Amino acid sequence: MSRDFIHHANRLKEIRLQHLHVSQQDLANALGIPVHRIKDIEIGKAKISVELALLLEDKFHLDFRWLLTGEGTLTVADPSSSSPKKPKSIDSKTLQQIILTVEDRATQAGITLGAAKKARLIVLLWEYPVETGKGVDPEMVDKYLELAV
Repeated sequence: MSRDFIHHANRLKEIRLQHLHVSQQDLANALGIPVHRIKDIEIGKAKISVELALLLEDKFHLDFRWLLTGEGTLTVADPSSSSPKKPKSIDSKTLQQIILTVEDRATQAGITLGAAKKARLIVLLWEYPVETGKGVDPEMVDKYLELAV
């Protein structure tokens, strides 16, 4: 069992037991997926997929990045809440650099991403410097690319 699989198992189990307080079956039902997907992740047989991370983010406001990498915080703000959001802005040069880095690293790794996955990856990488004030390095792009396939 790889280290990534163990981390994914621990994160999903933590969410399910400590934050949602539901059984594997209840979580699977809430997400509209077979229970074996939850079981496989929790025993370290599979990783949390990008699609599952998006489902968890949409349904329970859990942070996509934290689910896949352990970076950031567990939850994101509920979009229906009335609390004001801080504006997201970075300069166009930084955004262009992220786009070029994703394209370059994907090509180097021989990874072909569909338009939707590529766009989501770019958005996630764009959010990182906005939220943290830190830059995006090629190793981070590689890590996200690996999770996207």
